[in-house]
Amino acid sequence: MVRLKNSCGIILSIMLMVSCQSLDMSNGFKQRHLPGVPHAKEYIMYSFQFKSSREITITGIDIRSKNNTQTIEQYAIIDSENNLGQTVTESRVAIDSGNYQITFRKDAGFNVRESIILSYEVNGMKMSKKLKIESKEKIKTHR
Repeated sequence: MVRLKNSCGIILSIMLMVSCQSLDMSNGFKQRHLPGVPHAKEYIMYSFQFKSSREITITGIDIRSKNNTQTIEQYAIIDSENNLGQTVTESRVAIDSGNYQITFRKDAGFNVRESIILSYEVNGMKMSKKLKIESKEKIKTHR
């Protein structure tokens, strides 16, 4: 019996390692956009890329700072291979394997150190990945 328990533990560990390697995140940044016209609001644009080797279901995106966690309610997901994108407002989105970019806006918090937490499921197993966000130079937008 001891041998069987150890074998099950090893198999479970291997399955978890393989599942965890199904998603890689990179190039996370935020950029402050200053309005080019009076009375327009400034905003912060966030962007990150990820590669999934398997079909996954995105279950949430959070921005985490030292004292706060904010759930992102709306974002755009772009398939990097064909540049097709869609705005997402649902809490669960199934995507095929491939390379993707996710972008979204936020109103405040540019000088805060933040990380993006991408929550997802692979074959019914709940997973999450964390990516530190880099700050880029501010740009001025024109309307």
